[in-house]
Formats: sequence, structure tokens, C-alpha cells
Amino acid sequence: MKFIGRSEGTNGESVWTLHESWNTSRDDIPLVTLYTKKTGFMRGTPPLLNLGLLNIKHWQSQSEQDNILHVARVPLLVAYGLDRNEELTVGASTATIFEDRTKNGLEYVEHSGAAIESGETSLEKLENQMRHAGAKLLRAENTSTKSVDQTNEERMQENSPLYTMANSLEDALDNILQIMAEWIGESCGGNVDVRTELDVSAQVFDSSSALAVQSLRQGGDIRQIDAVRVLQALKFIDQDSRPEEVIDELKNQSVMLMEINDANRE
Repeated sequence: MKFIGRSEGTNGESVWTLHESWNTSRDDIPLVTLYTKKTGFMRGTPPLLNLGLLNIKHWQSQSEQDNILHVARVPLLVAYGLDRNEELTVGASTATIFEDRTKNGLEYVEHSGAAIESGETSLEKLENQMRHAGAKLLRAENTSTKSVDQTNEERMQENSPLYTMANSLEDALDNILQIMAEWIGESCGGNVDVRTELDVSAQVFDSSSALAVQSLRQGGDIRQIDAVRVLQALKFIDQDSRPEEVIDELKNQSVMLMEINDANRE
């Protein structure tokens, strides 16, 4: 490990010099970077910054709209034809006497409602802008026309930014777990599966292919481990799982079911 910084040279110029160094147990720097919207080396901006700013604007506009509604719901009492120094008592148990109703009187004045309608229209437009700003993370970045084979091979290029961020987070967490495992002397740190709700809801299973695999397996034409790998490719089984571990779990599950059935018979 080396710390290098700028210092003043013999002639007063700024030069890079070695300040401190020591040996560590690792050959690399245990640093895992995760970019959501990269702008440069170790630099990035929030991908939903625009949505955050619109959210602040929406909160301010909604607060103003609530204030206008509060004022508009309360009518204003207006008295006309009275002298400035004349006292007037208003209440449910009091009566007000005027000599000429054409010149003196009391009335309530209500809000016209024009500002309320304008505020509602402004809020609707702002909410549409927020929807579009949030939907940008769900749009595919590469919309070029491709064949079926190209689509399968270049799937990562067509994924939405949100899906790409989820995959980047998954890789970063896997790297962190691996560093932690190596620190305590373990060889494997495991893995993390990060899935978005959009990915789960849009997932389509090829049931006909799965039935074909099951038929081949029952006929003894393919090995069990090959069947598991095919089902992983079809997304029926977790792709990050090891086929050997899946087979062991299935065997153990079968043994447990047999023991339960025997116990019920007894």
C-alpha cells in the first residue's frame, strides 16, 4: 500500500512524492464500485435526480393548492355602507339593523375558483412529467431491430437501465461477499440474486420445453444434471444455483417425503 501526494520540490514546484507505504495481505485494493449513472472515474450522478427535483416541485405546488382550498372553502363576510367608526356586532344571537338596504348591508363573498382549477391543471401536468421521468429507467436503451438470435445474444444491450442497475448491484454484492470470504479464509463468498418487480412480472415460462425435458428425463434419455441445467436456462430453476446442490436437495426432499408417508401409515 502506497500513499502518494503532492509536495513542494527543491525549486518550489509541485511534485508527486511517496509519503508512506506498507505491505498488506492482499495484492489488490478491496474496493467495490457501483455506478448507476457514471459520469467519470469514481464519479456519478443520481439516476432519478430529475424525478427528485420534480418531487420537490410537486410538494410545493400541492402545499399551495391545499392553502388555496383552505381559503376558498371559507366565505368572507363583507359589510358595506357603514361609517369607519361605526361598531358592528355579528353573531348567531345578534341582529343587525340597517336603515336602507340599498346602501347598507352584509353579504358573504366566495372565491371564484379559477385559481383552484389552474392549480389542479398544473398538478396534473407535473404528475405526468414525474411519470415520464420515472419511466425512463424502464425503457430499453437499445431499440434497434434484431433477429431472434441477435436478441438472445445481445439481451443485456436491450435491457432497461433499471434492469442493468439491478445486475450491477448484484455483481457488486457478490464481489463484496467474495472479499469478506477471502478475509476470513474462505474460498467462496456465495452470491446474491437481485430481481426487480418488472423482471418478475414480465417473465414468461416456456412450458412446452419444460414438458419435453421432463419426458426425456423420465425416458432416461438425458442425465438429471443436464435436465437441471436446461431448466435453469428456461428460468424454472434459479440460474445462480449449482446443479449438484439442486439435485441433492431434490433427493433429500424425496427421502423426507417417504419418511413422512411411512409415519402417517403407522
